[in-house]
Amino acid sequence: MSHVLAFDIGTGGVHVNVIDRLGRFAGSAYEEIRYNYVKEYDGLDWRAGDAWDSCLRAAEKAIAESGVDRRGIVAAAVTSQRHGMVFVDEDGAEILATPNLDGRAAPQAERIAGEDGRRIYDLTARWPDVYFPALRLLWLRDNRPADYDRVTRILMVNEFFIHKLSGRMCSEWTNAAETMLFDVGNRAWSRDMVDFFGFAKLRMNDLVAPGDVVENLRPEVARRLGLARIPVVAAVSDTQAAVLGSGVMELGDVAAVNGSTTPVLMVEDHFLKDPERRIWVDPYLKNRWLLESNCLQSGMVHRKLLDHLTELIRMLPGQEGFNRDDLYTLLEKLEDRTDGVVSYFGSRRFHVSRTDSRRLQITFPNEQTNIFAAILPSCVENLCFAIAANIEQLEEISGRTVSRLCLTGGGSRSSHLKRLMPPLLEGREVVVTRDLETTSRGAAIQAWTAVGEYPDVETAIREMSAGGWYDRLAGGTAPKLRERYRMWRELYA
Repeated sequence: MSHVLAFDIGTGGVHVNVIDRLGRFAGSAYEEIRYNYVKEYDGLDWRAGDAWDSCLRAAEKAIAESGVDRRGIVAAAVTSQRHGMVFVDEDGAEILATPNLDGRAAPQAERIAGEDGRRIYDLTARWPDVYFPALRLLWLRDNRPADYDRVTRILMVNEFFIHKLSGRMCSEWTNAAETMLFDVGNRAWSRDMVDFFGFAKLRMNDLVAPGDVVENLRPEVARRLGLARIPVVAAVSDTQAAVLGSGVMELGDVAAVNGSTTPVLMVEDHFLKDPERRIWVDPYLKNRWLLESNCLQSGMVHRKLLDHLTELIRMLPGQEGFNRDDLYTLLEKLEDRTDGVVSYFGSRRFHVSRTDSRRLQITFPNEQTNIFAAILPSCVENLCFAIAANIEQLEEISGRTVSRLCLTGGGSRSSHLKRLMPPLLEGREVVVTRDLETTSRGAAIQAWTAVGEYPDVETAIREMSAGGWYDRLAGGTAPKLRERYRMWRELYA
């Protein structure tokens, strides 16, 4: 039996999975990536070389755990977090590496957005914000000019690891789109953007299509892992890989990837720009695009809320051992205690060109409402309402009616969310993936297609999903829930 290696470099660390041609996982391993927080400029750095060592250790562990014949491992595919990057010099040496959570470029983003936001959006389908490497490079020019002068290339996270695995520096569309130097509509580097930012010395990497083989494994890496010089495949970024690994390919279908943020993505067959500049438009595959309307801080806020409530309860006498699982049990008992509460806990409708600083707000109808009993379930409701509002926004922009939503990611495990989404989206099919490995599976789909096991990704999905990837959630009606959603919409506006 043959297998492929799927490298998934996420925000928290490196996942490596060994996956067969039917999508079954034979072995897996995880290594944490550690970040250094610099309070002075709200920045997060990471040592890319250390992360590469972690990647190799994870690969060794995953292969050993799988017990497969190493001669049967036929390809390696790499996917990663979006917006993280490594600036390198002409010799490929690291100058600055930052993850997607780095916020150092806020002053540069604010200045550029105010002056040229519309022009930039119309070329890149991105509104200037702290996420984008072009703005971090401006920060470097403003704050560390000597280091800026050494930068010759930007490598996004997956591109850095592809370079370490294969020796080649290249960029595939889905990660190139996040640099703010990419003409998304034409899927090409934008010379206008490079000139606009004044990055004359920057060398732009060769572009490859998602799922292309970029090169074979470097000899020294192959020897360490005990593998042949197998092909290295540039998979789509982690968000697109999760969509692909959920089997979402039909036009108008939507996936919600419930993680630290919750992007809500609709499949399109052409580049479609929003004239009101509310959403991102993402490359996906050679004949597909994604319209992205993101709920933003969902899992981040939810985890913080859970952690703080758990800490509070532990302060009570006799509750020192109270933990997160106890809180989830409590949430199940409180699911019907919202009592008309309408809350805004981070999750919201996407509008990239409009500043909205709302982070936490809660409105409750009367003094009899137990606000503490309502907080947890209303937080989940807030996410459900944000998903629904973003779906409606995508319908408005695309002119399509969404008939099917696929939920995946850690937040999709919430029993409360799974109970609320079908009646909230009355008349639409709602499914949830059975596992959380959709990102690695998406990378594996592209690896198997690249080596010719399947003629295209559609066939790969059909063959690999024969055992079933998701469950359909029961529908029903919930007038009170829909009324609270109406109130949420009105208050939000």
